[in-house]
Amino acid sequence: MARLWTWLFRGTFLAVLALAFAGAVDADERVAMFRVGPDQVNHAVLAYALTLFCVASFRRAKPWIISLAVMSVGVSLELIQGAGWFAGDAQLGDLLADVVGVVAALLPLAVGRAQGRVNEGERLRPSLTAPGS
Repeated sequence: MARLWTWLFRGTFLAVLALAFAGAVDADERVAMFRVGPDQVNHAVLAYALTLFCVASFRRAKPWIISLAVMSVGVSLELIQGAGWFAGDAQLGDLLADVVGVVAALLPLAVGRAQGRVNEGERLRPSLTAPGS
C-alpha cells in the first residue's frame, strides 16, 4: 500500500509540475482558471505544492536537495522568461515567493525532525534521580 501512495504522490507531483510549466509558457493565459491570486501567490502555492509532493514522493532524498531542485526550476523559468522565450517577464518577487513556498513546505518537517531529536535525547539520557525515589 505504501508503494501505491508513493506513486500517487509522484503522479500528483508531475501534474503540478506540468501545470506550473503550462502557466509559465502560456502567452494567452489559457491556464488562468487555475490561478489562486496574484502572480506571487501563484508562485508560492506552486512552490509549496511541488516541494510537498516531491518530499512525499522521494522520501529518501534529503529535504535540502529537494528545496534546491524546486528553487532551480523556479530560477530557470524566471531566466527563460527574462530572455523572452516564454510569456511574462522575470521578477524578483516571483523568486521570493518561490522561496516562501519552499520554506513553508519544509518548515514543519524541520521542526518535527528537531523535536524528534530532542525527544530521543531525553529518552536516552540517564535519569538524574535515584531509582525508586
